Amino acid sequence: YRNHYDRLQALEDLSGLTTTIVDTEELASTLLQRVRRALGTSKACLLMPSVESDVFNQVSAVGLDGTEPITLHRRSPLVVWLAHHEGALSWKDMDVIPELAGVWGQERELLEGWVDFIAPLRSRGNLTGILILGHKLSERVYTREDFRMLQVISSQLAVNLENATLYAMEKARVAQLEKLEDARSGLLLTVAHELKTPISYVKNAAGLLRHERYRHDSSMVAELTQTIEQGMSRLNRRVDGLLSLAGVAPGPPVEAWELGPLVREG
Repeated sequence: YRNHYDRLQALEDLSGLTTTIVDTEELASTLLQRVRRALGTSKACLLMPSVESDVFNQVSAVGLDGTEPITLHRRSPLVVWLAHHEGALSWKDMDVIPELAGVWGQERELLEGWVDFIAPLRSRGNLTGILILGHKLSERVYTREDFRMLQVISSQLAVNLENATLYAMEKARVAQLEKLEDARSGLLLTVAHELKTPISYVKNAAGLLRHERYRHDSSMVAELTQTIEQGMSRLNRRVDGLLSLAGVAPGPPVEAWELGPLVREG
């Protein structure tokens, strides 16, 4: 009776904890500790799909210190079978089910000798994780009650892991958006400065040309018109650079105008 009470208590603790933890690694570690207590297993590990590659990676483990982390490829016969079937898979089933006869040698070597059950964690038809359990600490075989509890735990873990994964993905998306916003703000400041400088040159030089004092000084007119032409050329290069950055083909070069005659005519 005491053993049964401890299992129910562990299952209740599992339910309460997993609804408050959103960090994937923390959740995975907490889940395995509670599963180990509920089922009395000696070793356990939890695999979750990688967002960067086509594999299920080990995200947490208990009792497997010093061993190579377990990785299962999505196209592995074992993962394919788990993705399309309900319920836990016993190690004995590996030699009975025809679809599992081709389990890759490296994966079999990582699991053979310590695994008793492999349970798919499924949520809304998707394989969100894989729970692997070793032998019981008591060295007894798993009972039907253990198997039923494993089914309950697997269903509960799948939902919570999916929620934690979605939270992690949303958190990463928000961080990426913030990074893009920072880059956009920095780019706008740089663009504003790059455009403002040549515009200021042109504006100041044009302002001086309006003064009677400078309009009849040919050397000053030449110098100011050269400043305006240089400023416009620099501005044109900046605009072409921005168009290239935006993936837009720059237009034809701006035709150079001789400003001296226009100034004298004015």
